[in-house]
Amino acid sequence: MHLKQFIKSLIPAPLLDPLLEKRDRMYVARQARMTPGEIFSEVYRRKVWGGKDRDFFSGYGSHMTEAVDAYVEALKPVFADHPNATVVDLGCGDFNIGIKIRPLCGCYIACDVVPDLIERNKRKFSDSNVDFRCLDITTDAIPSGDIVLVRQVLQHLNNQQIANFIKMIGGCSVLVLTEHLPSGPFISNKDKPAGAGIRLHGSTPSGIVLTDAPFNLKYDSASVLASVDIGQGRLETTCYYRPYVDG
Repeated sequence: MHLKQFIKSLIPAPLLDPLLEKRDRMYVARQARMTPGEIFSEVYRRKVWGGKDRDFFSGYGSHMTEAVDAYVEALKPVFADHPNATVVDLGCGDFNIGIKIRPLCGCYIACDVVPDLIERNKRKFSDSNVDFRCLDITTDAIPSGDIVLVRQVLQHLNNQQIANFIKMIGGCSVLVLTEHLPSGPFISNKDKPAGAGIRLHGSTPSGIVLTDAPFNLKYDSASVLASVDIGQGRLETTCYYRPYVDG
């Protein structure tokens, strides 16, 4: 047992629970003053998503064979319909998935908000002909491309940040969005602070559905490309053709 766990075991639950709640409130208040770059740099530095023996690890959803293989297979017909497309990967993370789909497309632009992660990817994947860029999808201009990939990214942002992102995706032909959603019925788009956690794990499970309020994404057509059961929910990948928002 680690020292912190031992100390916790000595404190009666009626006293410990308020202390933990206060700690959580202080943590949320601190993160509210941080930029997404600062928040997710800390997430990686503290190994919040796992990978204690790795320099960067984007979570098990990006490394589970079943989930990764399903995603790659789902993208193949999309890329086949858009030969030599410019692909913009937003929230590329440790690039464990990106390196598998890189051979399927033309120009590849991979973006993330964590500066050290982008520099690491530039070194590790230097022979992959990938344009790695550090940017914040909630405030920065998104690179022009034919196909935009956003995999398990929006679920970590608050609703205002997601709304900001949606306003900037106009112009792409295809948006491929993957989100971790509850298995059963749920209320979509409950707000949360930006950070490592997702809406699925809240007291009332929720998930991001861009076509619902308050985001109200419009599109010419859409289809679910893949759905993989994982943990308490499912990883659902949806392809939106000609996405846009009014106003």
